[in-house]
Amino acid sequence: MITFGEHPNFIIKSLADGTQFHVDRAAMSRHSSVFHEMFSCCDNASSEQDQRLELAESSTVLQALLRLLHTPPPFPGSSATSNATTEGSKDPKYFLVPSDVDSTTVIPLPILPLLYELIDKYELSESIERAIDEHLLTHIPQDPLHVFGYAASLDKTKIMSTASEYLNPLASYPQKDILALIPSVKIYHDVNVLQDMRSKAFRNILVKEALFPHDYGICPHHAKDAQLHWEARKFLVMSRIQCNTDISSEMRPVEENFKTCATCQKACTAAIDMLKYKCARVPKCLDQLKDGRV
Repeated sequence: MITFGEHPNFIIKSLADGTQFHVDRAAMSRHSSVFHEMFSCCDNASSEQDQRLELAESSTVLQALLRLLHTPPPFPGSSATSNATTEGSKDPKYFLVPSDVDSTTVIPLPILPLLYELIDKYELSESIERAIDEHLLTHIPQDPLHVFGYAASLDKTKIMSTASEYLNPLASYPQKDILALIPSVKIYHDVNVLQDMRSKAFRNILVKEALFPHDYGICPHHAKDAQLHWEARKFLVMSRIQCNTDISSEMRPVEENFKTCATCQKACTAAIDMLKYKCARVPKCLDQLKDGRV
């Protein structure tokens, strides 16, 4: 028999394989509406048979469920005693991708679908779902398409929107992945609209950005050559702009041409910084779309 909790006082049995678990009723009731109602109905039970519950799940699934109920998962990077709280769901930083998280503290992505199924089936507490959401968010930088598709299938629109910022151009993914992971034509269309808008916005910003705007800060000695270098680099970057192109980083190499002139170098740095500022203002994710438009 496998034991969960410090004060086990109830037995859960798997009908699938006969494995029995000695569990803490209070912990199960505290974190699951289903078990809370179930135990409330049998509070007066005294027979041994009434202190036992048989469930259809396999022992593997039951272990996952009982672990969630007895030791709710902490946020990624947190200690095992720093469990998520209901109040955490109101945090304004909720749905931001966690940064600098120790990967050993993150629940692997393939396990999360099972945990969400258990959360839904047994009506687990908001604090547990909040923690699992945080683990899902943590996987976005490494696997944005899978997180996006899975969040979309769960109707977790905020996580889906956050993941949309990290997606590569949809055309770069294998067709089988698109068909398997994106659950509807509308969602696919919305991502295409967002990515197309971003590419066009970046091109428009770059084509208009001058090295010496209105001749401000113009170099009296190298203006013509400097502008030729600037425009040549712009032309190269323009030819490969995509929805996730970092325009300022792509333009940064042109600074090498201006090392010998402080005036030209200052103008170039200012122009690149302005590109970075303008591009950062371009809508990044789906929640900035309205009716298929930005």
